[in-house]
Amino acid sequence: MTLTEFRDDLGNRWMGGVLDRFSDRARGWIFRTPAPGAMEALLVARCNAIHFCFVTHPLVVAFVDDGGEVLFLTYRDPFGRPAAHPRASAVFEVPLAFVPDGWRPRRIQWRPV
Repeated sequence: MTLTEFRDDLGNRWMGGVLDRFSDRARGWIFRTPAPGAMEALLVARCNAIHFCFVTHPLVVAFVDDGGEVLFLTYRDPFGRPAAHPRASAVFEVPLAFVPDGWRPRRIQWRPV
């Protein structure tokens, strides 16, 4: 996992990682609990579908293209149903507690730290 800074077009910022190995992508948030106030996020690279098996907290999920444009935004409860978008090249996942109410970004950018 590569330590990464994420920013949206609304001025919000998170720290986290890009999951680019198969084992990291498969694990994602499984059995991980974000630290309160940590503003953690994950970007699942080369991915257009996600599962919610054993994810223990609600997530907001943005399916993005190569340029970071948000194609589809959804909310998922713990142990919820899978989600997918056919044109997505990556999936940005952030715990619900770390996004403002009504969050609707158009673009998410990331860069290694």
